[in-house]
Amino acid sequence: MLTNGVFSNLTIETIRNKKNFIFDKHHFALPVWALGIDTNKRPINLISFDYHTDTVAPF
Repeated sequence: MLTNGVFSNLTIETIRNKKNFIFDKHHFALPVWALGIDTNKRPINLISFDYHTDTVAPF
C-alpha cells in the first residue's frame, strides 16, 4: 500500500518487533506518522534525521 506511487522510495524494516519507515523525502513523514497513530490507537514517536547543506560554510 505505502510503497507504491509517491511512496515508492519507502522502505519498511522491522527492528526489535517495531516497524521503521525509511524514506528520502521528509515531507512524507506526516502521512506515515498519521497512519501509525490510526493503526495503533496510541501515540507514537517520530524521529527525523535531516541534513541541510545551507548550514555548512561554502569553502
